[in-house]
Amino acid sequence: MVNRARFRNTLFCTTAYKLYIVGIPKQVAFAVHTSAYRNRSALLRHAAAAVVFLCFVIPVSSFGQNKSTRNLKIAHTLSLPSVAVDADQAAERPFAYVVPVERDEVVVVSLETGKRLSAWSVPTDAGRVLDVTVAHSADRDLVVALLSSGLALVDVTDEAGAHLIRTVPDGEQSEKGSVFAYRHSTGSGIVAVARGGTIRLYDLDALLTGDAIGTALSTPEQLERGTSGFDTVFIEYHLPSAQDRLYGGGAGGYHVFDITNPAAPGLLASVNPATVGRGQVAVPTPDGRYLVATAEYEWSPVQVYDLEPIFSGTTGTVRTSESAWTPNWKGFTRAIEVRWPLAFTASSGDGLQVFNLRDPANLFTVGFVESGTSGDAGSGAFDLDFRNADGRIVVADTKSGVWVVQLDEMQFWDGHGYGMPNNSSAQDWEGGPDMIGPE
Repeated sequence: MVNRARFRNTLFCTTAYKLYIVGIPKQVAFAVHTSAYRNRSALLRHAAAAVVFLCFVIPVSSFGQNKSTRNLKIAHTLSLPSVAVDADQAAERPFAYVVPVERDEVVVVSLETGKRLSAWSVPTDAGRVLDVTVAHSADRDLVVALLSSGLALVDVTDEAGAHLIRTVPDGEQSEKGSVFAYRHSTGSGIVAVARGGTIRLYDLDALLTGDAIGTALSTPEQLERGTSGFDTVFIEYHLPSAQDRLYGGGAGGYHVFDITNPAAPGLLASVNPATVGRGQVAVPTPDGRYLVATAEYEWSPVQVYDLEPIFSGTTGTVRTSESAWTPNWKGFTRAIEVRWPLAFTASSGDGLQVFNLRDPANLFTVGFVESGTSGDAGSGAFDLDFRNADGRIVVADTKSGVWVVQLDEMQFWDGHGYGMPNNSSAQDWEGGPDMIGPE
């Protein structure tokens, strides 16, 4: 026969212990036990209170904290809810340039301390900041900000005193877009802008003097469903062909252009999947063989496409991916950084996620830092960047702010160490793209 007194005592102690392990002070937790044991009529009240606490308080508490795998460490956090970020790649300049959710300024953040250093505010007549990219010209460190109605060039040489050089209207108005600064193989600086229409290429020095007329790249004419235009842009040197290649995500999927001569770009390839009406992020691997990409629709997985059949002449258009990966089918991957053999992603539903693409047909997760908004595709991690010099990862989150994260397995990145060209989104503004490759 069950000893009812012993059973009640065990139940009370178990309840008290559960309260204790989830954060209630020990004295308070066991006071619940003592009170309940002395007054049997209090059993239901305390049991009900414990159930309410365990069911409602614990989820709120745990979601309010970042969960991560052991190989990813959060070094710093800054309470600055943000939508976009780009990191300075110079070893001696451990800074990130952040766009807060209000989109009314660009904030300079130290990646060593996690502190705000300075900020540049957008003029009231210039609209909002949509995206930022880091550039360098004539001994000046720059941030090029894409605005609702043009571009702004901000001097950040003195990180404590960021200031505007000039704004450049581009004749277009939009509330979303992508900007990318690239050190061309000829030595010139290129700024590429996508706003939903054509991609425009600008010479960086011409932008600085205010004398900029951009070269326009249009989506191919054979697209179906009557759509056109690009939403994102990325540029990387392709060593095997000695070409500067531009990758645009937009109508019909993803399109690759040769911009070795920026004044006369030419279409090289199209990835036009049957299930993707409009492509978004498109980032190549360092050797240019694979394209890591996302689509515009919510809950779309990251997909990896093999471009080799196009460049070998086997096919004219790629329509199927090698594989797909997602941290959570309810999330929304918004940004990708590739540092072979890893891909780093910012998912608005699931924070920072890292997966291995050494075998593009068999992708697997390496680690993660959850943003605390799992399943919420409308908020959370919106952007990220990776510093090659020290392996710091900086994440822009619309709720929790800016995180500076370190991955144990990658304290720095050089493609040569993996048998790859040393090319990525990170630009070497002094030496230019890797035109030699690994030995």
